Amino acid sequence: MNQPENMTLKGTLDQRSKTKNRVSLSDSISKPGRWIVLLVLILSPWTFGSVYHWAQTLMAIALLVGVGFWWIESALSDRKSQIIPYVAIFVLAGMLLGLIQVLPLPTFMAELVLGRQQEIYQEYSGDSAAAGRVSVNLEQTWRQLQMLALALAGLMLGSQYFRTPRDFITLLVVCAANGTLLAFFGIVQKLTYDGKIFWTFPVLAGAPFATFINRNNAAGFLIMGLACCIGLLPIVMSVRKTTGPVPIISKEMPFWRQFYYYALFFVSELTASKLSVIVATVLIAGGVVGCASRGGGLAMLVGGVATLLVYGVARRPKNMVFVLAPLVAMVVALTGWIGLSDQLLSRFENTDLADVAKMDGRFQNWHDTWPAVSDMGWLGSGLGSYRQVHRLYSVKVETGLFEYAENQFFQALVEAGWPGLILFLGAWLIAFRYASLLIFQGQSATTIGAGTLGVFLLASQAAASFFDFGLYIPANMLLMSVLVGTLGYQSHALAGRVKKKSLLRFEFPKVWSQGLALLLFAALTITAIDLYRYSRLDREMAMKVENFHFATLDLAATDRKIEVLESLTKQNPATSALNYLGELWIHRARLMRLEAIQQEEEFRNASLMRDKDENLKLSERLWGMTTLQRIQEQAYYLKREVSKFQVAGFLNSPFIRDNLPIATRYFAYSRRRAPLQPVVHLQLGQLISAMGCEPEIERQGAASIERAIDLAPSNPAYRLFAGIFYLQTGNSLLAAPHLHEYLKLQPSKFPDLMNLLTGRTDRAIDPLQPLLIFEKILPDDARMLYQFGRDWTKDNPQVKLLALEKAVVLLGDTMPVRNEEILLLADIQLAKGDTGLAIEAMMAALRGNPMDQVTQLRVAQLLLQQNKLPEALVEAQKLLRFKRTDSVYNELIAQIKTRLENLKQEDEDGTKE
Repeated sequence: MNQPENMTLKGTLDQRSKTKNRVSLSDSISKPGRWIVLLVLILSPWTFGSVYHWAQTLMAIALLVGVGFWWIESALSDRKSQIIPYVAIFVLAGMLLGLIQVLPLPTFMAELVLGRQQEIYQEYSGDSAAAGRVSVNLEQTWRQLQMLALALAGLMLGSQYFRTPRDFITLLVVCAANGTLLAFFGIVQKLTYDGKIFWTFPVLAGAPFATFINRNNAAGFLIMGLACCIGLLPIVMSVRKTTGPVPIISKEMPFWRQFYYYALFFVSELTASKLSVIVATVLIAGGVVGCASRGGGLAMLVGGVATLLVYGVARRPKNMVFVLAPLVAMVVALTGWIGLSDQLLSRFENTDLADVAKMDGRFQNWHDTWPAVSDMGWLGSGLGSYRQVHRLYSVKVETGLFEYAENQFFQALVEAGWPGLILFLGAWLIAFRYASLLIFQGQSATTIGAGTLGVFLLASQAAASFFDFGLYIPANMLLMSVLVGTLGYQSHALAGRVKKKSLLRFEFPKVWSQGLALLLFAALTITAIDLYRYSRLDREMAMKVENFHFATLDLAATDRKIEVLESLTKQNPATSALNYLGELWIHRARLMRLEAIQQEEEFRNASLMRDKDENLKLSERLWGMTTLQRIQEQAYYLKREVSKFQVAGFLNSPFIRDNLPIATRYFAYSRRRAPLQPVVHLQLGQLISAMGCEPEIERQGAASIERAIDLAPSNPAYRLFAGIFYLQTGNSLLAAPHLHEYLKLQPSKFPDLMNLLTGRTDRAIDPLQPLLIFEKILPDDARMLYQFGRDWTKDNPQVKLLALEKAVVLLGDTMPVRNEEILLLADIQLAKGDTGLAIEAMMAALRGNPMDQVTQLRVAQLLLQQNKLPEALVEAQKLLRFKRTDSVYNELIAQIKTRLENLKQEDEDGTKE
């Protein structure tokens, strides 16, 4: 422009024309990228929140294309510097931390930053010389790094593609409309719910809403859509239909008259855009209520209050209450009309604030896992490893697994240590700084709308992140990233316009922006390829292991699956696929075992005499006899009862020799990749034990099973398996501690276990002596001891008495005050033969609950048995107050009276004599 040839009017106009053409070209290139981002934002929640690998693959490809357009647009731009939101630096630092977690560390660094990881890798990976790494689950850490790459791509594309007011408003409109459709669909589906999403795809577990499998995740996404509506409100409300003066409404008027005039003015200025935003706000808020998510409802409330406070302090509006009151009333009316508000109220009513630590197990989960913060060193246990780490420290019965901590701040601390938590909090703080700058310093309606969006979005998601894990869902994560990236650009641009100096004013050289784009392009390419490989594995592993059956997966189909999966795992040796392959080889062994049994002459001859249904039932019973545990049991039975020669022949059978060693190799490989998999250690123990019964093999199998117990000490199924394993080997003393813990974890399974231990099942296990069961296996549980003494020691009165006396002592130590404990004491006294003490206990229970008819009847009957007829008659007559016409009661009273009359007659006859 300052060149001599351009110092003319024509030169100036020509130069401006060239600049305008370049801007147009740059804008035309960014347009496809912008619409690709909008398209993936629209579709990602409708594909079940993009929780499946095939949906994540499409998401990664779309973002990859978007990054490519951004790089080209950036290259054509005349600007020497470009805005990169500072929050991107925190995400990059988090990715760098994740990379450090998966790399083997040199000795001096390992000693500095590692905690239990060195012990875990050497003890549980099967390699005593394994190098120490921060992450205890390398595969999941790589997966989280890929998700961070998607989040960083969304963040940067949001900051690059939605810079102008028009593009920013387009983003808000698209997200608000998508949230509205999702909420409407969710409400309709909930009112007509048949256990399936889209009325087609069954939900096996959880509480779904709309297209999300988890209602809390749905609430998190809808709240972000609601944030877009709230960001649009200041923008659309600033547009007036007329250019006349705004009417002045005196505050001296009564409140209801002020509301009336404001309502008239609002209606007069109402446009289609304003009405659309209001309807969208009401529908999405109704959808959040309809989710019946306590965390979602609380997050919406926190976001709304925070927005009102910040907006009120920053902008000092005069008529906010007159606008918001009708909105709140409409939300309440909508949810009440369709009957969804009662469900949310019921959910909150079920929360016992006096005992909040027990709510959904979350607080117990955090309390149990807290020691991992110090045990795992300064850099945490590895991104994505929370599930494995939590099981190490869980003390309650393992009825379910916490895949996430359901508190993203605590999870960041466990998985990434204090550096990770600082980065996580730093990202939130800089994002809050973006929102506050926009809402306090902004002058245009678009800037104020961006600030309002930011305050509600960040406050609500921070609250939701404290009780949930919504941002781990790819659809939620991507929308959050794009919105925060847009906020970042708007705040940086505003800081460059205002006169007051700010740290946000700094812009990075364009080469940095292009370098980041290339880095993202490479990361997204790797991510897309990896996710595609996972999606192919998912397709081949669609059938769950629990559904493996001789009728659903025959030998030919099993071989085809094995061939395909072995080919896929060469490209992507995922632990899930390795474990699945191991299970397939076990299933193949079971099929061959079943076929061998059915080919025996005795079985073939017998099958000719039965019909098809009877043969099918027999095959089902035989299928149950082909499990690894039954194979091990058969081997030890042959060793104990037959001969070593028979054992060797059995263990050399083709179904064992050709399958189980291969299954062992796959599980061992999976264990090396992710050592904290208790089920893998358990399977290895089963496989080793099923392939031999020599002492050395026994020790190897026992070691694997004990490692599984160490990794999941609160899992009752593992405890039971370990106990049965030792019983099969004939070592009841090693079995006893595991069976003892099993009964503590699962007291309701006591009768089933006693049937097994006393030889009342078809298992080839030698029965245990009652004294051993009493001393080593039974926990200190009065009811269990009573049942044991009553039902399982009939041939051993000495052990019976010991069990009953210990039960009495336990009840005495706890000073029973509850009626059920007092009645248990009465039953124990009866079992001991102390009827008088039993009657005293029952009378004490009746004083606590006089309406207990069963106990009242028992007291009368026991008094009758003791020949205490007057007392029995008094107690029996009390039963008539419950039901005077009851035949049982009247017959008892008649019997007592008859005995009394007979006794009286005998006395009179004796007197005469």
